[in-house]
Amino acid sequence: MNRKEYQNGLPKKRMSAGMLLFDKKGQLLIVQPRYKKTWEIPGGTVEANESPRQAAIREVDEELGLSCETSRLLAVDFSDENKSRTESMNFIFLGPVLTAKEIAAIKLPKSELISYKLLPPKKAVRFLNRKLRRRVLGCLKVMDKKLTLYMEEQQPI
Repeated sequence: MNRKEYQNGLPKKRMSAGMLLFDKKGQLLIVQPRYKKTWEIPGGTVEANESPRQAAIREVDEELGLSCETSRLLAVDFSDENKSRTESMNFIFLGPVLTAKEIAAIKLPKSELISYKLLPPKKAVRFLNRKLRRRVLGCLKVMDKKLTLYMEEQQPI
């Protein structure tokens, strides 16, 4: 068996990547999906042969119509398998500060997203599900410290 055959037999993990985007007032951008009750940060599934960073950039482009780069990785969160899901790795990156012109140019895909909001971070996180809220709150704590947070089940390690 060659190396690639061996590696193809190893366990696979689901991965997601999202991006925190703020306006000049420090408000956090959140999006309202059509397929769930809670709001999200822009992001989604990391596809085959795509890095988490590339996925975050692609998802922001697909969901908001914005072409932007990440400035750095804020957090990685490992979630274990349970009765309702497989194990996963979740990455959150910091995006650029959005200008008024960029915000005005946002175009949501009607098939996927209903709306977006820019809110003070402590208010915005109330719209997120419990797991994402805990991840984002962790990111907010390390943003100014120039640290990357490692979490397991949304708990800093």
